[in-house]
Parts: sequence; structure tokens; C-alpha cells
Amino acid sequence: SSPSSEKGEFEKRLQFLKSLRDKKLIDDDEYKTKKIELLSQFP
Repeated sequence: SSPSSEKGEFEKRLQFLKSLRDKKLIDDDEYKTKKIELLSQFP
């Protein structure tokens, strides 16, 4: 897969995480944890 599509997927997941946090479906700690997990998946 091309780097640009991976970046797009990464951004989509971050946006999704952020929206969950904004809707108070997850708290800041969960948000940070998931974000770190995401960052580790995308070199």
C-alpha cells in the first residue's frame, strides 16, 4: 500500500478517536492511550 493511503488511514482513525472524545464516549486517558497505540502501528 502507498504511504499516502496509510497516512489517510492514520488520520481517519485519529479523527474518529477525537470525535469519540469530543462526544465524551472516551475520556482523555483513553484517548491518549489509543493515540499512542495508533502511533506505534504507523512508522
